[in-house]
Amino acid sequence: MRSPHSSRKPHILATASALFLERGYTEVGMNEIAALSGVTKKTVYLHFHSKEALYSRVVKLWMSALPQLPVLPNTKGELKDDLAKTAQALLRDASDPLCRRFAIALLNPPPGSSNKPLRFWLARRARFVRAIQSLLSMHDFAQPHLAAQQFATLVLALLDFPARCNFLGPAHAPSQTAVDTTINLLVRAYPPNSAHLPDQSDGRFIPRKTRASCPRHSLTAGPTQVL
Repeated sequence: MRSPHSSRKPHILATASALFLERGYTEVGMNEIAALSGVTKKTVYLHFHSKEALYSRVVKLWMSALPQLPVLPNTKGELKDDLAKTAQALLRDASDPLCRRFAIALLNPPPGSSNKPLRFWLARRARFVRAIQSLLSMHDFAQPHLAAQQFATLVLALLDFPARCNFLGPAHAPSQTAVDTTINLLVRAYPPNSAHLPDQSDGRFIPRKTRASCPRHSLTAGPTQVL
């Protein structure tokens, strides 16, 4: 026969998930979770032996609930169009409410917790970087891996500050002009090995001698942002 306590577990998880998403791990206590779940603290501990165990279970639920990753361009087409599509897909993913809250929650994990959620999230972000790198490689760009990492960082930085750093703040997507400007910056910082660049006026290709072969051509320093 099923224990009457077993039916309370999903409700406890849902309550804890909402609280952790809203305020983070350190600002939520087991007393509050129990009270808002309508159970005693002892009942919570019957299902989860510690706050860390409860949080770990909640994080697994978040991971399974994240939106499915989109299909990204992976064939040699019009480079700027494909980069724009990939950038917009990355921005949609980064501004998704659950994705944003999940990423921010990873910034303040419980002491001694597993780094599996962080690896999971970085692998999700890396999929976009690999897609960008593949597009640049197909068009014979210099330093495609570094260029892809820095382009992804710049794209994520286009999101408004509140959207990147607040749990519940609204996401403000950048304009297409801002995305196009970022693409143009990438193309000029890391020109193709053919030493040709798109003419910004009419789309034609014009010769360019500058090559991104030294650090001064880097778009930005540092790894791809977690958010």
